[in-house]
Amino acid sequence: MSQRDWGLFSIVKSDPTASTATVHLHNSSFVLAQPGKEGKLCYMLAGWFAGAMDWVNDTAPEGTKKGPKSFSVETQCSAEGHSYCVFEVTPLAT
Repeated sequence: MSQRDWGLFSIVKSDPTASTATVHLHNSSFVLAQPGKEGKLCYMLAGWFAGAMDWVNDTAPEGTKKGPKSFSVETQCSAEGHSYCVFEVTPLAT
């Protein structure tokens, strides 16, 4: 997604067996394209991270412990005055 000029993404931590991850997004194109707008402007990217975690677990080799399905949410956005956006991936509640 960084190569598509949506911003600079970095995986801060990831544990597929627990279906957890933290992703930071610097220089979000959604924030930069809307100067002065406030709120969580990058929320639509959260689904990408949940889907990516599910793909990692779905394609894990046979015999490998796989994590549960996941959910992701934008917990902070640079449009709220933060230096970068943060996305948290967690197991989907059943």
